[in-house]
Amino acid sequence: MDQGQVRILLFEDDPGDARLFRLLLAGSGLRHAIERAETLAEGLALLGGGAFDVALLDLSLPDSQGWDTLGSLVSYAPELPVIVLTGLSSPTFAEEAVARGAQDYLRKGEVAEGLIVRTIRYAIDRKRAEGALRQHRQRLETIISANPDGMLVVDADALVRFANPAALAMLGRGLPGVPDLPGLLGQPSPVPVRDDELDLCGDGDNPCLVEVRTAPVTWDDAPATLVSLRDITAQRQAERALREAELRYRTIFEHSLDGISVYEHRDDGSAPRLVDCNRGYERMAGRTRDNLRDMDDVRRLQVYLGGRKPPEPFRDDGGLRGPQSAVYSWLRPDGRENWIESVSVPVRDGDRVLVFGIGRDVSRRRKQEEALQQSEARFRAVFEHAPLGVFITDHDGSFVKTNRLFNVLHGFAAAELPLGHFSELVYGHEAGDVRALFAELHRGERNGFFLETRHLRSDGTVFPVRLAVAAIRGRKADLQYAVGMLEDISERRAAEAELQGYRARLENMVLERTRDLEQALGTAESHREKIDLILRSVSEGLLVTDPDHRVVLTNPAAEDILGLAAPGDLVAEAVADLIEDAPLRKRLVHCLDDTMGGAPCQFGFSRPTEAGGVHHYTASTSEVRDAGGGRTGVVTVLHDVTSERELDRMKNEFLTTAAHELRTPLTTILGFSELLVTGGDIPLVEQRQYLGYINEQAALVSGIVADLLDISRIEMGQGFSLKRRPCDLVALIRRKVAAHIVGTRRHSFRLLLPETPVPAVVDADKVAQVLDNVLSNAVKYSPGGGVVEVRLRPGQDAHEVSVRDNGMGMSPEQLSRMFEKFYRGDASNTGIPGTGLGMSIVKHLIEAHGGEVAVESAKDVGTTVRFTLPTGTS
Repeated sequence: MDQGQVRILLFEDDPGDARLFRLLLAGSGLRHAIERAETLAEGLALLGGGAFDVALLDLSLPDSQGWDTLGSLVSYAPELPVIVLTGLSSPTFAEEAVARGAQDYLRKGEVAEGLIVRTIRYAIDRKRAEGALRQHRQRLETIISANPDGMLVVDADALVRFANPAALAMLGRGLPGVPDLPGLLGQPSPVPVRDDELDLCGDGDNPCLVEVRTAPVTWDDAPATLVSLRDITAQRQAERALREAELRYRTIFEHSLDGISVYEHRDDGSAPRLVDCNRGYERMAGRTRDNLRDMDDVRRLQVYLGGRKPPEPFRDDGGLRGPQSAVYSWLRPDGRENWIESVSVPVRDGDRVLVFGIGRDVSRRRKQEEALQQSEARFRAVFEHAPLGVFITDHDGSFVKTNRLFNVLHGFAAAELPLGHFSELVYGHEAGDVRALFAELHRGERNGFFLETRHLRSDGTVFPVRLAVAAIRGRKADLQYAVGMLEDISERRAAEAELQGYRARLENMVLERTRDLEQALGTAESHREKIDLILRSVSEGLLVTDPDHRVVLTNPAAEDILGLAAPGDLVAEAVADLIEDAPLRKRLVHCLDDTMGGAPCQFGFSRPTEAGGVHHYTASTSEVRDAGGGRTGVVTVLHDVTSERELDRMKNEFLTTAAHELRTPLTTILGFSELLVTGGDIPLVEQRQYLGYINEQAALVSGIVADLLDISRIEMGQGFSLKRRPCDLVALIRRKVAAHIVGTRRHSFRLLLPETPVPAVVDADKVAQVLDNVLSNAVKYSPGGGVVEVRLRPGQDAHEVSVRDNGMGMSPEQLSRMFEKFYRGDASNTGIPGTGLGMSIVKHLIEAHGGEVAVESAKDVGTTVRFTLPTGTS
């Protein structure tokens, strides 16, 4: 054909395909001019206005479809070579296209630059010179031979008529038995004559994959099939590797325990958009990935630690940052917060930037850290403010830490840490005992020890302490630390010494009374009749026996106390035969023997009462002598000491309780006052706080002393001096209840008071003292908390006030004794403070006003105290 410019008319409505063909032609080196028609009508109009060398025809145009399009074009321009453009791969398509007037066809997507030129030239030459078929065939073979794809021409009997070098190379690599070209021609095709994908090697590990595509052709004026072979081994291997990598990625992505997210960064500053996330990220956020994609800005639900902003993917110079770590909290839909530690990495993906994030839920760890900090703070608070001296040593017993009170007790500065072994503070030989006990602690033979010992102050003085030491061991049970606590028991020792003095004085009183009785018996010898009458009327038991321990004289009290069994006159009866109580009989006979031997004796014993109680007695013996000084018998005096025992017990309890009640506030007063005296630079606020503590505890001591003084005045018969003035009982009750509300958190108070003032002429301070005692008991004896009800019922002559609690209550026996001095309803409960004087004072104060007081109580139900106050207006 002429090598001049080729004019091409392109029938194509797809701009992309049209642009592709233009690019292919532009790079082909073919001199050409191309015009495009999007419809058949538009193309026919162009043909009417000028000459074209070839037409490229897409059979699917907006105004014409299929073979009708080709027919219309051939009919309109029968001399124009036509090349059909199609995306079909039907074997009969080419044959039918040629039969309908086309010179050739091109399959879209498989067109190369050389192929389109060859096709155009072939179509033009065929149209211009049908006689040059052989030359065209040779040119076609040359083109096919140069094609990198393998090409085989197979006739209708599936025999090879042509093979290009690329085909021989592919078949020779995969099928070693395939002959060279001369031997291959005329042989059956080594590959199926059909569209397929084959593994020529048959080796799964090292495949030789080829893609087979067929198209009908005419070869040597006979129908044949063009078999195209394309090596796709590398392509398929790359695709398989990509699928495996994607599978690994998805497996790790979905099953990771950490949360993984992918966000697309927006250059316009808008919120990032979620691209993908795994189930771990959904758990952390408390939302599904669909919910997260629908949200405008997930950053509103994320609060970064320390007020930091979310990490930005770009540096100042525009480059991507490296991995960035952050800690933030997710606000979940249920209101809970999940704390997350995350690492984010920005990655470019084409024109966009994706931020990959990996987060780990550290909420539990943060809670544990916070709990540990709180526990440490509680330990420090207890350690520093404990009412005992506390110290910690290492495994060798050397001091590690001491609290303030420990240093105060030993005379050290508040922040001073004593040096050396803690046993060096123990006085004298007792230090060796402490070291021996600590050695056993160190060896694991004991986990703690407790003892009372003496400690040294820094000034050399000695004070008694109660010391307790416990071991803190490691995982291997080795001693790591020791914790010790000590209490200054100086006041307790002083109280014990004072109590011992009370006992000695009591014994002297008993001995003096015994001597008095002996004198009385000697004087009464000559007045037997008269004395007998007197003795029978006295409450103390009297038993006179002869040297053989036979009854000479006895009174009813002695018979009742000893439980003498014989009826009628007991004179001359042996004492041993009359007493049924074997231990008492033995002790009495033994005492009579000692007295007759010149050694008077005294012993105590107890006897049950008919009411189920127990009475305590003291038996004192002394010898009876006649005028000549000879021993004629023994007189035994039986004294009922039940009341004295009870009074002694109550006084002992009172002394113990009073010492305890006074020691606590006095310790506080001494401690804080010492701080104020020795502390040189204590801030003013702390000084006022310390003075407030001292004032509060001093008021407590004052109250206890006031109770003792009140009881003292009552005992001395002085009574109370009342300062009666008009008073509003409603306001007074409200004021006292308010003071008690501040002191307790477990109790609530219900006030049933008139809305208007209730006047009374009373001593307001004494009535306030009564209210304080009653309200204090209501709170103390309901330690579990509850409601304290205070009611005021106005009357014409007297007003009634009642205080009811739902605490532990009292038994009938306790209730009958509650107004006794020193009596406490539950003295065994050392956790309830009190001196046992409050209700006795209440009774005297109310009666001094001319009122009455009554108590109702039931065990485990509660107690109600009622008292009346005269109005004083009459």
